[in-house]
Amino acid sequence: MSDWRFGYSPEIWGRAKSEIRNLLIQVARGATPTRTVTYHEVAQSVQAIELDPRDPKLNALLGDLSREEVQAGRGMLSALVVTADSGRPGEGFFEWAEELGLTAEDPEDLWQQQFSLVIASHTGTNPRSASTSNT
Repeated sequence: MSDWRFGYSPEIWGRAKSEIRNLLIQVARGATPTRTVTYHEVAQSVQAIELDPRDPKLNALLGDLSREEVQAGRGMLSALVVTADSGRPGEGFFEWAEELGLTAEDPEDLWQQQFSLVIASHTGTNPRSASTSNT
């Protein structure tokens, strides 16, 4: 029972995570003009469990995906998820980045680096040419 998350079995949790991963990969490949998607849109796309945009379960799912994608060398897939108001990731993104050991002097630079790496990883482009950073 220790693998259960928020009362969901590993199978159901994994299904929700897979639904989000599939959506975000499509977004990375250009399914939206900005290559971003809002927390609201992500929450609505999940069928396996009920979510809302400010749900701690959504943050945990995005955190799990971020950890897995960073370990695979593809960057934080959650860099594509933004708030409708600001067009930037929420604070949870930056908290997960710190937990994963990802740092930059400016949070905006960190987000752009991860965003570029994700796009490059899922489109086959060179992350150095996709990034505007000089690091």
